[in-house]
Amino acid sequence: MTAIFYALIAGPDEHDKNTQIQPAVHVKDYDQTQDLSDLTLGIYPAYFEDSDARVVAACYNMVKEFERRGARVVNITIP
Repeated sequence: MTAIFYALIAGPDEHDKNTQIQPAVHVKDYDQTQDLSDLTLGIYPAYFEDSDARVVAACYNMVKEFERRGARVVNITIP
């Protein structure tokens, strides 16, 4: 269900220029992927942490899971 929701809300937003260069969204075989070593996730802390503490904690738990599977996580800034 999470992948379906993601596919519905992800992608470019015509009102947000920062989203215009995103790659196409796909969720094929999302539940079969264990090795994320070819993935780099950029986190913008000012935005990422601007929420209820429980939401922020859940998001960071997911980041830890991505890292556990091999993803590289870097902090980014958005102009």
